[in-house]
Amino acid sequence: MKIRSLFFLSAFFVGVCCLTSCEEGTTNENADELASIYWNKSAAFQLHLKGKVKTMVTDDSITTTTFNQSGNIISYISNVDNQENQKLITYSNGKLTREIYSWSMGAGINADTTSYTYGTFGKYLPITENSGTEMHLVRNIAGINGNMKSTRFVASGDSIWMISSYSRQNMNMIYAQEENADTTSLTFNGGLFPVTMRSKYIQCSFTYASDGRVLTSEVVYSGLSSTVTTFKSDCDYLLPISVEYKQGGEIFSAITYSYNENGDIIGKVGAGLDEEYSDYVYDAKGNWISRSYRSKVDSAVLSEIWNDKVTQPRHFTYWE
Repeated sequence: MKIRSLFFLSAFFVGVCCLTSCEEGTTNENADELASIYWNKSAAFQLHLKGKVKTMVTDDSITTTTFNQSGNIISYISNVDNQENQKLITYSNGKLTREIYSWSMGAGINADTTSYTYGTFGKYLPITENSGTEMHLVRNIAGINGNMKSTRFVASGDSIWMISSYSRQNMNMIYAQEENADTTSLTFNGGLFPVTMRSKYIQCSFTYASDGRVLTSEVVYSGLSSTVTTFKSDCDYLLPISVEYKQGGEIFSAITYSYNENGDIIGKVGAGLDEEYSDYVYDAKGNWISRSYRSKVDSAVLSEIWNDKVTQPRHFTYWE
């Protein structure tokens, strides 16, 4: 079985929708300020890539990611068991404007198009309701419109409402859900980044570094259970160091992460599975092109024997 890169996949799906540091209508002074914010940095940077990466091939040529010269992803193609998934991404003036996602299912091909519009909030807003390691913020996003879901942002004082509506397809019938069933309130305490997100069933709170990286994230579900994620504060990237799962205020499960001096993961321990990454090999740009992976089930019932190591390769091309 092929094992995918943990941090590539998580970072891709939440980090692909990012902006470059240049936006239309900004002055040189605030352009420099925007460039210092983590969420304005390119997808390549957020994926810890060095140099001007053009293509990255992972998983023994199963997955190919293509970047433009600004470092943002313009296409993502994967082929598993002869089923191809493809995402094509379009930008305008450095802003994400459209994603076309297509996937094969049997003899048919399905597609979904998502478009993005922008306002003048002067805030960084989440493009999904996800938090923790899956959180991603975009400056001045005002609307996200897809085939099955749409989200709009409405300002109310220092708060912003994130209003999402869905349609659900079942047995070839589409049932529309009420829009106000998925309304999230964002508060900022006068800052650029949301410090709380509250919906009907979930309450989130966040703290940030000066460049906008999340330092801590706490998600409380219906007031009963919670997840607390802590990120490294002494690096330029968004790297989790621990995730605690709580019930009634008591920790019942936890995951810890460890990294080498290059910021690449070397260990993930907890939640019943231990994972180890080792034997890193780097190219001349400083990107790893090979590493070893092994895992074991951490259980009193099952054997705690490490699986055999497997090699995880990556291949790069670069813009001249």
